[in-house]
Amino acid sequence: MKNLIKKIYYNDIVRYIFFGCLTVAVNLISFYILLNTFKINLDTSNILSIIIALIFAYITNTIFVFHSKGLSFTERLLEFIKFIMARLFTMFFEV
Repeated sequence: MKNLIKKIYYNDIVRYIFFGCLTVAVNLISFYILLNTFKINLDTSNILSIIIALIFAYITNTIFVFHSKGLSFTERLLEFIKFIMARLFTMFFEV
């Protein structure tokens, strides 16, 4: 079992899909909480939940999927901005 988990974890595609699914879950759960618990209107809840999911996706992709290491603060910031810009582009189509 331990070897199977290692084999799955070290597969880039499996990690990308797994954390992509977690990102979708974060998006949906945060949307539900914002809309139903905090009573924030539909569009604002959608935008905020996407932002939360984007931050979650960046962190998990950086650490667990792509194993980004050794980047300076400036390189990290540039990487984050590129990541967010690409995702914001798709968010406008969703909204």
